[in-house]
Amino acid sequence: MDKREAFEKMLEILEQGDGVLTAPAIHPDIPTIDDVGNNTGRRIRTLTEVRHCGFGLFMAETPHGDISFDGGGAMSRCEEFSFTPLRVREPGALAWMGYDAERAKAAVVNF
Repeated sequence: MDKREAFEKMLEILEQGDGVLTAPAIHPDIPTIDDVGNNTGRRIRTLTEVRHCGFGLFMAETPHGDISFDGGGAMSRCEEFSFTPLRVREPGALAWMGYDAERAKAAVVNF
C-alpha cells in the first residue's frame, strides 16, 4: 500500500468511530502504539496495563469497555510507517482515554 492509500484507510477508520495508532510517530496529533497504557506519561490512558494476547493483538480496559489494537507484523504497512485501528466498544472510550479523534482526522486529511 502506498502512503496515499494508507491515509485514506486511516481516515476511513476514524470516520467509523475508532482511533488510529502508528509506528513510528508520523505526526504529533496521531498517537503511536507506545503512547497507550496506564503508566505515568502515556498520552492515551487505560485502566489496565496493555497486554499482549498473541498473534500481534494487544488489549487493555477502560471504563467504556475493552480496547484493542495490533502491533508488529499484524499492523497495516505502507512504505514509511505502519498503522492500526485503535478499536473501541463504546464511543466514549476515545474521549476518556484522551484520544482527540478530530485532531487525528485533521492530521490525516492535511498530511
